[in-house]
Amino acid sequence: MKNYINLSIAIIFSMCMFSCTPTYLTSTSPDETLTLEFDLDKEGKPWYKLTWAGESIIEQSYLGFDIKGQEPLSSNFEVIGELRNTLNQTWEQPWGRTKKWLIIIMN
Repeated sequence: MKNYINLSIAIIFSMCMFSCTPTYLTSTSPDETLTLEFDLDKEGKPWYKLTWAGESIIEQSYLGFDIKGQEPLSSNFEVIGELRNTLNQTWEQPWGRTKKWLIIIMN
């Protein structure tokens, strides 16, 4: 009986810990000055926020699509997972008078 009580307490505790953790996803630049936050509100509406060195440069802004003749795709979304990747490459502009280089580093 004591084992069932301990198991029940452990399950309830883990459920509380899971529900108390933030649900938003963040991505930062390699030097950690630029931060992108993404989350869903209580209605499943996706939003993002961008900060530079701790200062907000884009306040919480909602995402969605309005398609003619259909219900708007702006709510009832669900985050089912996330995929993280690291990328370090150089991109050369293939057109124009001057060549421009863009170095892309993603973490």
